[in-house]
Amino acid sequence: MQNQNILIFMGKGARPFLADGKDIWLPYVRCMRRRVIILLSFLLMDSVANGAGPGAGLLPDAKAVFQAEIEVSGLVTDSAGTILPGVSVVLKSKPSVGTTTDLNGRYILKVPASDVLEFRMVGYLAQEVPINGQTTINVTLQKIIRSWMT
Repeated sequence: MQNQNILIFMGKGARPFLADGKDIWLPYVRCMRRRVIILLSFLLMDSVANGAGPGAGLLPDAKAVFQAEIEVSGLVTDSAGTILPGVSVVLKSKPSVGTTTDLNGRYILKVPASDVLEFRMVGYLAQEVPINGQTTINVTLQKIIRSWMT
């Protein structure tokens, strides 16, 4: 018959051990220590490889992780100066982030400071405007003029 180990627990919070008296908790703790040491050594190697001293690169620069967001607002009109309600204003890099202009042709949007805004409306040429840290961006859209004779 095979030698079978029986796992025994002595109650809530007690360490498990095998029926033959061998402790199985200690190998688990040693394994976890190894994993933590390996993880820390990779972080340390990364900081040294980037030219910094030990520990300098453990946390990335906040600007690299989160771009500074600003609130951009503005007015959208056509070339005649007429306000344009319902214009789609979206981020070029992330089209799921956007808004539409209200009845007064105004919009407000919180976006990364270094992105590009796209303005679109049916019957008008789409326009891309780099934000470059600006908080007010007014846009004039040009009508699409088509001749049915050509």
